[in-house]
Amino acid sequence: MTQVHVQEENRPTILAVDDDPDIHRLWERYLSAEGCRFVAAGGGLQALELVQQERPAAIVLDVTLPDIDGWQVLQALKSDVTTKDIPVVMCSGLEERGWSLAMGADGYMRKPVTRRVFRSALERVGVI
Repeated sequence: MTQVHVQEENRPTILAVDDDPDIHRLWERYLSAEGCRFVAAGGGLQALELVQQERPAAIVLDVTLPDIDGWQVLQALKSDVTTKDIPVVMCSGLEERGWSLAMGADGYMRKPVTRRVFRSALERVGVI
């Protein structure tokens, strides 16, 4: 079973990585309804910094980012001993499920993502 890292507020932190602020607002609503703490990154490099600071319970990671792509972020996370066990759910507007799982992702969602799909993906990785 995946270990859930819990913040002082006793709520799991989810790091959401997407360059679209509207997506951040939507996912923040989904996560607050689930009792989770939301942290957003607008790019891959920022995500790699935040994951070290926040130690999230899980990461929702878009594929297309403005600096380095989600595949590079995923590879960096899964090759680092301190972050390799953090569940990563990839998210894309394209059908990338097979590639995502082959690259080491723990889950996949295709945009647009409904609340039910979002919740289900986080349930499958043991966060909620």
